[in-house]
Amino acid sequence: MSNRGMFAVSRDVFDHPSFKKEPFTECQAWIWLVGQAAWKPRRVRTVSGRSVGYVDLGRGQLCVSLRFMQRAWLWSSEKRVRGFLKRLEIHAQITLKTDAQTDAQSDARTDAQTDAQTDAQQTIISICNYSRYQFDPKQADAQTDAQTDAQTSRERTHKRTQIKEDNNKRKKDIARFLGFEEWYKLWPRKRQPDAARRVYNRVIASGRINHTDLVAKTTAFVAEWKRSNQDLKFCPYPAKWLGDGDFDGEIPTGAPSPASPARDPSTFSDAEWQKRVVNFKTSGDWSQSWGSAPGKPGCLVPRYLLVVSASGAA
Repeated sequence: MSNRGMFAVSRDVFDHPSFKKEPFTECQAWIWLVGQAAWKPRRVRTVSGRSVGYVDLGRGQLCVSLRFMQRAWLWSSEKRVRGFLKRLEIHAQITLKTDAQTDAQSDARTDAQTDAQTDAQQTIISICNYSRYQFDPKQADAQTDAQTDAQTSRERTHKRTQIKEDNNKRKKDIARFLGFEEWYKLWPRKRQPDAARRVYNRVIASGRINHTDLVAKTTAFVAEWKRSNQDLKFCPYPAKWLGDGDFDGEIPTGAPSPASPARDPSTFSDAEWQKRVVNFKTSGDWSQSWGSAPGKPGCLVPRYLLVVSASGAA
């Protein structure tokens, strides 16, 4: 743990109910002095016997009596307090002056030159380098503003993130709703739509299959089932089919393959035309993609092939 830097201590820590009332250590007594010092110039009222007076304190000063400190710190005597203050003065942590020094310098004293004043039993103690222990009010305000700005920035960022997550979730919900409607319409036997929606959302969210592949496999399954000419009551419910994972299998082999584009009749050879004409004369079958049937207006079969076919039939 680093010994550098500082931390804030609440002034009411010495009266907190969680801590037992017991004599202060010297460290606690020092923290008490820093906590009691004025953080900005102010005037305090003093009482000494029957006389009442006022003392102007500068930043980092406090006005207390030895007896008051001895009682606050629960120490055995004022002598111990006096000795502790003298040691602090030797280590340049505070400065003190006697009554004689205060009287001799009272006419020429300035705020910068006054380190300690004594008034009867009231002692004014100045904390050396007080700004090391207490922020300057302007610095404290700047720090507070910076902390507030940082907190506001964090809250704003968190709010933006939350809104983005909510929007993404809303988009996913809409996509799932529309996706389910598309998938559910494929089924010839529509039963238990709520159960089907729950299963659909769970399967899509799990990543086992995406919506596009599921629609393709469902389309193939329904087409294969229709070719089987089974009764509608034997068609599985959408929720059961999806919940049982039947989509994991291959697309049924009987599924219709994509239809090839119709061939241009102008590319037919004479042999291909003759074969179609003979089939037409025997069965009467003629595809509209070949143009009009023989003998009809707009027939594309070469006329000489029709003549040959007719003579052959005669």
